[in-house]
Amino acid sequence: PHPLSYYLYSCTQTCEHVMNHSGLDDNLIDLLTLKFLPLRGNIAHHDYHHKFCGYAGRAKNFGETFWVWDWLFGTLAVTSKVRK
Repeated sequence: PHPLSYYLYSCTQTCEHVMNHSGLDDNLIDLLTLKFLPLRGNIAHHDYHHKFCGYAGRAKNFGETFWVWDWLFGTLAVTSKVRK
């Protein structure tokens, strides 16, 4: 890939990961990280993944970006703040 494309992609992914792990859940953050789009998992979805990731056999919400993967493989755990 072109070095500039790679750099931009790396920067946007790093920013998104920082936002996912910040613990902040706000509409502005959803707008900046495009989590308002259909099939995107919001920050609450990612936080729920960390809540249960250490339990063997019961880990949930593996899909970092798209919740549809969790739905397809039966690992989706829905909270009141997670969009479907």
